[in-house]
Order: sequence, then C-alpha cells, then structure tokens
Amino acid sequence: MRRRIPKRRADVNVDFHAWPLRESRSMARQYEVDAPWRLDSRARVRVRILDLSLAGNRDHFLRFDLYPYVAPSVGRRHFGYWDLPLSRVKERRLEAFLADDTLVVEGSGAPIALRAGWRGKMAFAGHLMLHVSLWDASTNPPTMREVVSSFHAWIRPDGHLPLDQIQIPITQRCNLQCLYCQRQHAKGLEEADIDDEVLTPLLDTCPHVALVHVQGVGESLLNRRLFEILRQVRARLPTDGRTGTCTNATLLTEETASRLLDTGLDYLFLSLDGAKAETNDAIRRGSSFDELTRNIARCVEMRRSRGLKRPWFMLDFVICETNATEVPDFVDLAGRLGVDSVRFANRVDHARGRVDVLPEDILAPILKEAESRAQKLGLAAVFPRLSRSREPRCPHLQAAIVLLSGDAAPCCAMEPGARPRPPRFFGNVKDTPLLDLWHGENWTRHRLAVAAGNLPETCVGCDNNRNLTL
Repeated sequence: MRRRIPKRRADVNVDFHAWPLRESRSMARQYEVDAPWRLDSRARVRVRILDLSLAGNRDHFLRFDLYPYVAPSVGRRHFGYWDLPLSRVKERRLEAFLADDTLVVEGSGAPIALRAGWRGKMAFAGHLMLHVSLWDASTNPPTMREVVSSFHAWIRPDGHLPLDQIQIPITQRCNLQCLYCQRQHAKGLEEADIDDEVLTPLLDTCPHVALVHVQGVGESLLNRRLFEILRQVRARLPTDGRTGTCTNATLLTEETASRLLDTGLDYLFLSLDGAKAETNDAIRRGSSFDELTRNIARCVEMRRSRGLKRPWFMLDFVICETNATEVPDFVDLAGRLGVDSVRFANRVDHARGRVDVLPEDILAPILKEAESRAQKLGLAAVFPRLSRSREPRCPHLQAAIVLLSGDAAPCCAMEPGARPRPPRFFGNVKDTPLLDLWHGENWTRHRLAVAAGNLPETCVGCDNNRNLTL
C-alpha cells in the first residue's frame, strides 16, 4: 500500500534513497497496472480497465511514460512517452512491451504498434518510474484524470548501470537524542565533520551524477561549511542535476534559512515525528515542537517572499506506536506550514536491522484518512507499505554511500548503527576515485547479484529491498 498524491504544480522527485515513491494511484480507480520489477524488452506491462466506458472511448487515451527515478520531473531526463488511443481498445485486458523504441500493445485484436510521442536520447538503464496515466482529450489542452506509478529497474544485458546518486557525509555530530535514531546503536561513532581528503574526491564526482545528497549520520547544519559545500556541489553538477540536505530544524534560524536559500539547493527535508508538541518532543528528545514549526514556517515564507521556486520542502515523519494516530493531523500541519510534500515511513528497529510495521487493520484506516486530507489540500504525500514484497526490489542499484572515513558502500544500511550485520565496502575514495570503484569488478558483480535476486550475505534479511523502508 504505497500511494502518492501528486501536487497540482510541477512535482520535483529529487530524493536520495529515502524518497519513497514506489507505486501510486488515485483514489478513484478506473484501471489497474501490473508490471514486473525488472524491466527489459521482454517484460510485459499488464493493464486491466475497470471502467467499461473507457474501452472504445474516442475522448480518452492512456499515456505510458518512462522516467529515470532520480529526476523524473526534468524534461531532459525523460526517456519518452507513448500514447494509446482508447478508441482502438476493445478489450478490458491489455499487455504492452517495448520493441526498440516502439510500444506494442496486445489484447485488442491485431497488435497495436505505437511510435513514441516523444523519445529522448537516453538509453534505458537503471532505476526508472513507469507512469500510466489516463487523459481526457475532449478538453483543450488534454487533462490528466488519473495516474498509476510504479518503480522498476531496467537491467542491461552487460550489467552496466550508471552511478546516479552519491552522498556527501557532511557530519556525524548531532544536537538531539532521537528515540529511534540509528545513532543510538552506533558504537564508537566519531563526532566529527567531513575533511577535505574525503570531500575533494566526492566533489570531483559531482559532474558525472544526477543527484548529490549532503547528509551524514548527524545534523547537517552543525557543520558551518554546509553552505559553502552546497554551493560547490551546485556549481559542479550537470544542469539538470539536483542537490539538497536534511535538517531537524533546531538551527533553522532566520539567518540560517537565508543562507540556505542563497546556496541554490533543490530540496530540503525537515524532520518532525508528531502533530502535537508532547508527542514530537518525547520522540525527538532535545527538540521543541513550537520552535521547530516556527522555524519551518519562516523558511517557507522566506522562499515565497523571494519569489523562488526552490528548494522543495518535505516534512518527514517516522510512524511508531506512540504517534500513528496523529498521521492525519500531521498532514493538516504540513498544509498549515506551507511545505510542498510530506512523507511517512515505517520505523526501523536498528538493533535488529528490521522494520516494525503496525498491524494493517490499525494502520490502513489511518493512512486512508491521511491520504484523503492530503488530496483535499493538494499536498504531495507519500505513505509506506504495510507488507514486504515477495521478491527483492533493491532501490540502491545506482547509488553510492560514502562514510566519513572515505569507505564506499552500496546503501544506507551500511552506515554506522544502521543494522547489526557487518557492512560491505568496495574501497576508499581517499585511495581510488569513486567512479573507478563503481565500475570495478567487485561492485559490478554485487549489483548484478542483487538485481537478479541472488542477495549476498550482507543483504539477506534487509528490508530495504522488500519495499518497507522506502
């Protein structure tokens, strides 16, 4: 049960790992979409039309969109789209597959070959989003009525996947003692900021990736060099690249907010774990709910008063037994604060390396009410799954995590305190350029094994690849 309600203005899907857009559909379902996680030219996308009035309808069409996962709202990073006129559809069940750049649709008599309405020059590879949307062509311009979105991996035969996302570990210091934070389980955690031996090779990698997330296992604003580093990243990224950071908002003063906006960052994630002061402050120990909400509202207003379109503001909320009933009210809070989106995630039990999911009969009605409120507010909202996927669906096949030590790992589950199992590293950026490590035999072999579902020992039992943590 993972749903996302699109905000009315252009969405900006620019998260690192933690952006949980996996599958989404509108509340009024007129069709269903089923597609395998691993996509290639042989994969079949199945569409089942639920609204009988759509079959043969001359005023509607289905659009099949493919986007790279890390930046699907950016036109230059769009793979392409194909439009299927429903006037050509006579049956309720369809199957579609790509043959080179042609989308072939079967199930309504003779196969229908669709040329792309637009096709970019990018070769299919890596994590991508499939959007199957219903459009009303009787309006001018056509109006999108519904969308079903899903997360996939397109694996090339040679196993090559471009490195799209990297993380710069800005600091391992924090000013809070949050109840469920991995820091509580990180033994011997060095309370330090990133040094130039690690920073320089990561900055050198920026021109070759699409997204750089500036965050370590700590509070980003504690590092006074954050603003300078964000500017350097922004200057080195490709034109359509994205960068941002996250904060617990305790240090988000008027001066700090102004300096952050000056860096040109694309997104800012803000952490709260309750719609009420007593709930949030009990979980995020050392924080003040009233102060945090004032800081966030002021930062959002500052963006508006400057006439800026970025950064994209998102509130993060970790669901646990003590705050689950406040999820709908948290949506209302997000609306009042003026942020662009809100994300709810299941709590991770870092001591066991597993995700704690509340019983579906308890959580599902809560999420449904929250979804309804977000839709009324026009607020982008992301909700967690309630059960594990049957097959591994690792979301980290194109990402590299680098620790304060310079060690390069395949995902955030390898960070200090994230889980009890030993981490897996593929080298150190102080000794070898990150791209050389990425394309090396060991890391390539690891990616292929994970993509095929043949999980190495370090990944067995990890909920990252069971669609629960994201």
